[in-house]
Amino acid sequence: MRGFLIALGFLTKIPVARDLPENDKSLADSTLYFPLVGFFLGFILILINTILAQFLPERIVNLGLVIFLVLITGAMHLDGFADTIDGFCSKFKNKKEVLDIMRDPRIGSMGVIGLILLILAKYELLNAIPVHLKDTALILMCTLSRWGQVAAAAFSSYAREGSGTGRPFIGNIAKKVFYLATALTVMISIVGWFPKGILVFCLVSLLIFMAIKYAQKRIDGMTGDTVGAVNELAEVIALFGIYILWTL
Repeated sequence: MRGFLIALGFLTKIPVARDLPENDKSLADSTLYFPLVGFFLGFILILINTILAQFLPERIVNLGLVIFLVLITGAMHLDGFADTIDGFCSKFKNKKEVLDIMRDPRIGSMGVIGLILLILAKYELLNAIPVHLKDTALILMCTLSRWGQVAAAAFSSYAREGSGTGRPFIGNIAKKVFYLATALTVMISIVGWFPKGILVFCLVSLLIFMAIKYAQKRIDGMTGDTVGAVNELAEVIALFGIYILWTL
């Protein structure tokens, strides 16, 4: 329970575990529960969707879901996504220059454009997914993306020198923790949408692999920002995979 509360407190703005002692090991070990936190977020979104759908048109409900997810996570991963886009889309090739841009608190034009396109993609994909698959989509979107953070951190080295948000996680996740988190994610994927859920899991896994390889090429590893970007991209890929598999 302690590990779950640490994970919940780190990934959301829900006021839990604020007085629990944390260290690098407890934070890294809490990643076992990241998929479970994702499942919990998906469940909350389902409740909100069920309630709002009684009074509002579906497109407005979907907008509310996107807004709520931003608020409950404190836009933490969106911030990492914007910083990553600014850094990776800059004219600079040097690792230090890219990392300096990513650490700059000011957001650049590419980061703004990236955020607009990302949020628009989530919104339109939610609109495109049929009503009978909405609950499945919300669960898989939130669960697979939080597992994506675990995978990205587990198989990468920390790209920066010194401290950072991603330092306790990146390169410090025990194999046992990763395998258990993966087993939990696979189980949720299969139960959530049998048998196509496993295909969505594989699609997100491919994204993670590509993200790790690209980040390694550009900055010699991952940072907290790039892990946040992986979370956001994984949400979009999960929704896109569900839509494509539904149409087949």
